[in-house]
Amino acid sequence: MTQYHELRGVPLDAMNKGVEEMFRRATKELGLTREELILRDLLPQDLCPGSAKFWAEDGQWNFTISTTSSWTALIDTCTIADNRYVMIYGMGTEESTPSVESIKITRAGSVARIWNLQRVGNQDDSEMFMDDPIIVDQNTMIDVDYWASTWRTVSTCENLIFIGQVVEKRGLTINP
Repeated sequence: MTQYHELRGVPLDAMNKGVEEMFRRATKELGLTREELILRDLLPQDLCPGSAKFWAEDGQWNFTISTTSSWTALIDTCTIADNRYVMIYGMGTEESTPSVESIKITRAGSVARIWNLQRVGNQDDSEMFMDDPIIVDQNTMIDVDYWASTWRTVSTCENLIFIGQVVEKRGLTINP
């Protein structure tokens, strides 16, 4: 896994391949044509707002640091909704010195990715894109844990943004 500060070249190619793979899976598994599906940006509520400690009523990607120096659940036992395929290919923050150092993504009970986020706050736009996006299929469980710095105070509010795309049956969220 390599991190990039811009969505071009290798990470853009990886994202585009991921989008095509989500469409391929959705058409095969749902029996729908591509025209019956829609591609849209990932929203906080796509990652199970009831189980996520970061989702606020206003749709912001905020959460409160509850522990440091250990893996702590951020999204706990979320099952991706029926007729929906989720891809995460980047992370961002609005923090100049983010507390979160790493994110661990577990898909269907197996650790699928561990991304180091220490440099995110140093980027001009505070975003990083990965060359190994993760796709989570409909009805598949996902857990996300964070590792926070010891120098931050517990109960600090943190802004952490998951950058991704969703392919879903047209009409579930958007019906143009």
